[in-house]
Amino acid sequence: MNDVDLILQLGENHLRCLCDLRSTEGLHVDYKLKQDTSHGKLGNDDKRIIAKSLSAFSNSAGGSIIYGIDASKKDGIDGAHSLHPISDIQIFKSEVEEYVSRCIDPTNPDIEIHSIPRLDVHPYDGSGYLIIVIPQSRRRPHMSLGPKDGHFWYRTNDTTQRMERYQIQDAFSLRTSPELKLSYSFQKAMNVGGFIARDRTTKSDDVGVGGRMTIEIENLGPTSARFPYVSITNMNGLNINPHGVNGWGKFLLDRVSSGSNFFQGGSDTIVHPGMNIPLMKVEFDILVRDGVVLLFGNPIEDGSIDIEYKIGCMDSPQYSEVLSITGEKVLDFYRQSLDKIGPALGKR
Repeated sequence: MNDVDLILQLGENHLRCLCDLRSTEGLHVDYKLKQDTSHGKLGNDDKRIIAKSLSAFSNSAGGSIIYGIDASKKDGIDGAHSLHPISDIQIFKSEVEEYVSRCIDPTNPDIEIHSIPRLDVHPYDGSGYLIIVIPQSRRRPHMSLGPKDGHFWYRTNDTTQRMERYQIQDAFSLRTSPELKLSYSFQKAMNVGGFIARDRTTKSDDVGVGGRMTIEIENLGPTSARFPYVSITNMNGLNINPHGVNGWGKFLLDRVSSGSNFFQGGSDTIVHPGMNIPLMKVEFDILVRDGVVLLFGNPIEDGSIDIEYKIGCMDSPQYSEVLSITGEKVLDFYRQSLDKIGPALGKR
């Protein structure tokens, strides 16, 4: 769990811990102070800093901007040392949400913004802190459109620097690369009501559905992908069907070895733009126990199916991704099958 996750979970208490530990900025984190903390409106300095930082993190490995922490040098040490909450934090959040959609070109659509309330005032006065989470972008390079800017920036160690011409040219070349991701489609249920349990936690009186999905490689980019490869780094309880995608043990991408989670395509494996090709079939169990529908042992509404993987191809960088499917989506697809196994869902 990283600092952002801890801040979202523990709030201001973890921000104080960062100050107590004199936490330093780095490749993935930048501490900022608002130009004027007495109100939530964006000033020109705020706009310039946000646009520059969004450009830098989007063009690099991603990261987070934490507003409300002073990390200037103190006692000869560069690091977080004091909190400066922002008045009207919800107004500030709203203005930042509107600004991030137009402060870099092209936009980075996956930016997340979270407000953290101040805790040490009673009654609560509406002040707090802001976290901007910027993922690495596949649409780079991103130019800052902040006041008096118009440059491309990137992050190195704990500083933000202007990109050189060759870096900009290299980044533009990636825009014409394939963009591979995994997608999924549910298959009809297997063994409704009488499946063979796959783990020791299953009870003899459990009933359920054997779920199955086809996992596919999808090309969202503008050019064809040659020699694609996928490395599944964490299946999180899923089982790969050993019979392949055609039922006879055949995988369209070669499985490096029996039982391996690494797949690679040859010269005849091409994923054209907008095309999907099947990679593998995976299986999982949905149980009904004492009237509760379970996925991986947890209530299905709280669960999810997550496949962690690395994917790439010739002339394209490798990316680490997570294919995440909520338990609600799984339940929606298999609800009809679950209804067949008796009145266990009658109270739902």
